[in-house]
Amino acid sequence: MSLIRILKIIISIVGFMGAVQLVIGILKMTPDLIGKLSQSHISYSTKMLDNLSAQKSDAITGLFLVSLAFILQLVSVMYDFSSVNLPITNKDGFFIITLFTLTLYLLSRIFHKFLKRFTRRNAGRALLNWQVKEEWFKHQKLQADDINRIERSAKLLLFFEREDNENDIEFLKRLSTVAKVDIIKRIKERYNIDEYQIGKNL
Repeated sequence: MSLIRILKIIISIVGFMGAVQLVIGILKMTPDLIGKLSQSHISYSTKMLDNLSAQKSDAITGLFLVSLAFILQLVSVMYDFSSVNLPITNKDGFFIITLFTLTLYLLSRIFHKFLKRFTRRNAGRALLNWQVKEEWFKHQKLQADDINRIERSAKLLLFFEREDNENDIEFLKRLSTVAKVDIIKRIKERYNIDEYQIGKNL
């Protein structure tokens, strides 16, 4: 089997996989989700965060595959592989193409899963940052309920939970590192109290 034939088949497969991945991202924008996006929301929807993160991951993965197909196509045009015959049978060639396709599919799934989680965490972090600065700590005094709301949001948005025997200050400090926003500093500035008084109020 000639190298150019194998290359052309691989290019077709990669291009098809990329196109399908891009279409999947579009199809995930269901009428139900479009309707929800058009509404005004008092709070947030983790389901919508998951869906939008998956759509972005689909689009990036699809773009990567289409770009790979374009690069392979460019290589096949720039270099003449028509005269290169590989010492393999059609059966062996089919096996190589199948193995390449399966490997590429598995790698693209791993990449997509990683990218989806990465995007979801970043979106959750951005929303939690907004809550710290704009939505939380609106009472006249710091209340334990504020920490309960922070804990709920941290779990839903960042999959972040309190460790065993961890007090409020330790929890907030650890969350601040993960969320990349200084929650303790925000509390100090809002209520004009020090760290010891924060622990006392809670």
